[in-house]
Amino acid sequence: MKSLEAQLPQKDFIRLRRSFIVNLNKITTIERQRIIFDSDTYMPVSEQYKDKFQQYIDNNFA
Repeated sequence: MKSLEAQLPQKDFIRLRRSFIVNLNKITTIERQRIIFDSDTYMPVSEQYKDKFQQYIDNNFA
């Protein structure tokens, strides 16, 4: 996963769990440290990647 993550453009993708890399353009809602892709598909952000995700939110939505 680490090598795949390094190949993807950082402006479009972020790793939120040990085995998940997410396309940021597909996120519809961010709430309570979880992302929602549509009305019934969501993914919580793991503790390991919470700070990185919060930094992304602060940099792009503040």
